Amino acid sequence: RFQDYYPRGKVETDLSFPVHPIAFNRFTYNIYLVGRRLQKALRAFGPDLVFIGDGYFMKGALLPYLAEWPIVLRFYAYELICFNLHYYLYREGQVCDGNFIEEPARCHRCWYTSWLSLPKHALGILAGVEDRHPALHFSQEYLGSLAFTRYYRTHLAQWLGIPRAIIVYNPFIQGLLSRYNSNIRIIPSGVDIRRFAPRQSGDEPDSPAAILMTGRVNDPLKGFPTVREACDRLHREGLEFKLLITSAYPVDFEAP
Repeated sequence: RFQDYYPRGKVETDLSFPVHPIAFNRFTYNIYLVGRRLQKALRAFGPDLVFIGDGYFMKGALLPYLAEWPIVLRFYAYELICFNLHYYLYREGQVCDGNFIEEPARCHRCWYTSWLSLPKHALGILAGVEDRHPALHFSQEYLGSLAFTRYYRTHLAQWLGIPRAIIVYNPFIQGLLSRYNSNIRIIPSGVDIRRFAPRQSGDEPDSPAAILMTGRVNDPLKGFPTVREACDRLHREGLEFKLLITSAYPVDFEAP
């Protein structure tokens, strides 16, 4: 249970099975204490399988601590691959062609654009500065897991071979990780088909079609310009529809 920056492990409802939270704060959430405490708790529990989900850089450092049990490692994004999780070079305006496993120094320079950036983030964490952007969150993971050290960087590829299986979202991430682990399984995000069922052929809609873009429109990586161009074409062809968008921040743009 770590509630600083990105809260995790907070259970707000009664569950039908026992839960054993292990509390951490921004000082104790480091690989030595997280690894030892989890290892101790798991030895007492005696699991048949350990499933590792969220964790960013911490999840890589945990693998050798938990190697005595069968592990399934879940990638929810480009964790351990890209510092900003988007695999996108914003200053260059293009998809990245590297990754943290093979070029950690390059990824470090991409996130920390000056030599003052990392010390500044470290001081902010120590002082308990509120994180308005996940910058301090990522830095806390980076520092706490020792991902900035030569030891972490030289052993990460080896650690990725420990899990019995790694679950990813798509073939692209599978391709990036397949050289480190031979059992990469693709399980995409699911959809509740009881709530979202495809329209049957011949059914006439009662209202104009609604198009939903769930990616952040203010993030160039999400491709909103492409969606807008497509909507412009549909509008010129006389089709009636409405576009619903999501954004991390207020967005100003002129309607077509």
